[in-house]
Amino acid sequence: MERYNNRKELLKMVQKYLAGKATAAEEAFLKAYYDFFEDEENVLLQLRSEERRLLEERMETGIWSTVARKESQKVKKLWPRIAAAASVLIALSVGIYAVMHNRHKPSTQLASTVIPPGKNGAILTLANGRKVVLEATANGQIAAGVKKSNDSLLVYQESAAVAYNTLETPAGRQYTVVLPDGSKVILNAESSLHYPTRFDQNNRTVELSGEGYFQVVHNSASPFQVKTTAGTIQDVGTEFDVNAYSDEPVQKTTLVEGAVLVSTAGKSRKLEPGQQAAVTGDEITVKTVDIEEAIAWQKGYFYFDHADIKEVMRQIARWYKVEVTYEGPIPKKQFKGKIYRNVDLQEALKILAYFNVHFRIEGKKVIVSA
Repeated sequence: MERYNNRKELLKMVQKYLAGKATAAEEAFLKAYYDFFEDEENVLLQLRSEERRLLEERMETGIWSTVARKESQKVKKLWPRIAAAASVLIALSVGIYAVMHNRHKPSTQLASTVIPPGKNGAILTLANGRKVVLEATANGQIAAGVKKSNDSLLVYQESAAVAYNTLETPAGRQYTVVLPDGSKVILNAESSLHYPTRFDQNNRTVELSGEGYFQVVHNSASPFQVKTTAGTIQDVGTEFDVNAYSDEPVQKTTLVEGAVLVSTAGKSRKLEPGQQAAVTGDEITVKTVDIEEAIAWQKGYFYFDHADIKEVMRQIARWYKVEVTYEGPIPKKQFKGKIYRNVDLQEALKILAYFNVHFRIEGKKVIVSA
């Protein structure tokens, strides 16, 4: 991916835009990447004050919005908050870097075969061992008490007998299930949920691996519990996210509404909305966080807040169903911002590559280098 190393050309592009003479490709670049070159002080400071004011006004009244200016910002911004992200980015991929002369060497080698983003899909394993690939199954009744409502939703009605089902989302898939008690769980990629088709009157327990977003129907007489390899999360009337991937260094439970009790190794901590519990070994630490980072995935985007490249690429790998390897020293970068999950892998990597992290795609493998 080429970066705008020639600040003079970028300045000319801004001035052409203000004069109404920019090409479609130049205008697309400026609209979509305004947040990026905001940090290029050598460009913006060369504009007259009136030009800067006009540029900001035009950018802020379109389909995009700018992020608050920070003169000494140390963490780079990734994403320009575009409302129509997919259409803009796809158009961008055709035209943005064609604007520059071909004399610059690309910092990213992207395969010509497009790797699409993840989508809705899961595998349901019934109590008798039968496996149902949901994206290949028509809407309607699948088994007694369970129905596929649409391409993203599985709904249970309480059955007469207790049986156990497992819903699994492979890499590149996510899915939503409404459990027999009406509680809803959204599973992220590479996750699984094991649950009964009928809950006990005194207890409702499910088992999670990977990541799930829970919207629990509260019942004080029948507590709702989520078991993971690191411990137990108990609902006290709640909406929360549990990140329990085996390749993450800690298990995180982030509370959105209500209250939860996080337990491990005989220790428990009760969370308030906006708090996150991190479980490492037999220790629980609690802190206040920006919940957007934890719940962004189920709203359709990646959100990074001072994330290092490995954390970023673990999420990329799960959603795009690719293997990630590192070549040479691991880039020491921190990222803050968002990338929509409905763009192709190549587009997502182009955004990351802007910050001098290099990517090479070989088949279904992404090689990362500084």
